[in-house]
This record gives sequence, C-alpha cells and structure tokens, in this order.
Amino acid sequence: MTVNQKWYHQTVVIILAFIIFWPIGIGLIISRSRASKRGMFVGGLDFKTACIVAAVLGVMGLLCLSGSNSSFGGAMLYFIGAVAVFIYGKKNDGKIERYKKYIDMVVNQHIDNIDTMANACGIPYGTCRGELATLIAKDVFNGASIDDTTHTLNLMKRVAPPVEVMGRATVTVTCSGCGATAAITQGTSCECEYCGNILNA
Repeated sequence: MTVNQKWYHQTVVIILAFIIFWPIGIGLIISRSRASKRGMFVGGLDFKTACIVAAVLGVMGLLCLSGSNSSFGGAMLYFIGAVAVFIYGKKNDGKIERYKKYIDMVVNQHIDNIDTMANACGIPYGTCRGELATLIAKDVFNGASIDDTTHTLNLMKRVAPPVEVMGRATVTVTCSGCGATAAITQGTSCECEYCGNILNA
C-alpha cells in the first residue's frame, strides 16, 4: 500500500471486488491508475494486466456454459467483459507509453513544442495537448502551463540539486517508472519528481 492510498485501491480489496462482481474490480483498477501520478505509470490496467484479467473472465465465461446450470447470458457477460478489458488495456498501454515519451522529450531532450511531441507520437495536436494537460493536473509537470498561441509547454524551471554527501560522487539515474533522468548522490535514494517512483543510486 502506498502512502495516502485509499483503502479501496488496495490490491486485496480489488481482488475481492473481482470475485464478488468483476465490473467493480475493473472500475477500482482504473480508479487507482488515475488517483495519483505514480498510478498513471504503474499499477493501472496496462496491457499485460488486461490480458490476465481478460483470460480469467474468459475462463469464468466457459465455466458458466459447462456447468449443469449453464447460463448463456452470464457467459456472454463474462465474454463481453473480457473483450472490453482487452481493448481498454491495449488503449491504456499506448497512453502510458506516450506519457513516458512526453517525459523523455520534455525532461531529457528539453523539447517544449507540442506539435513536435504530437508528431513524434503519431497523434493529433488536440490529443497530445489533452494528455499533457492531464499530466499537469496530476502534478507530473508541476507548475507547467500550456501556451495555445505558440503551441508550447512552459515548464517551470525547478532547481533540485542532489544532497551533497562527503566523499560520494553524483550519478545520473534513469527512472524505471517514467524514464526521466535525475542526478543523485551515490548511495542515496529519492522520489522521482515526475512519477513518484523511488530512485536508487
């Protein structure tokens, strides 16, 4: 359980929700992925998780058909749910990858032009702008703003030097959660300012 995580976003609660009524479980996974900036990169309904959930729903649908009290309607509900989860997971996986590309372009490559980002991701300007606005709202790009006149992302420049530790060098670490790079004193750890993942040097 992460700090300040709601009780209904805990993994145990989500599993129980799937057992009791699977649509609630799916809703909780989606809700958890949108609850924090870290959840937008990990812990949500990505494609791998969606495939597992879809497979489980498919098996449950087959069980509905094979039992002595078989229910075609119940089986179809599971099959429809499996397809819906699969499609959503694939779509969400693409969005997560674009989020990581935005961070790479903005943080690592210092690109601020939204048209350039949209072209690199193969999506329309409006879609790219909307996703950047979501990242700003979740404090991934803390203090940033979008200039619709120049089509640029204005990122507030923050100075966050690593804590100096006597006799230890500063190393560059790439976040496994979002791909941002950060300078950290060797032998220490800190939280990634973009996705909240823990960085270790």
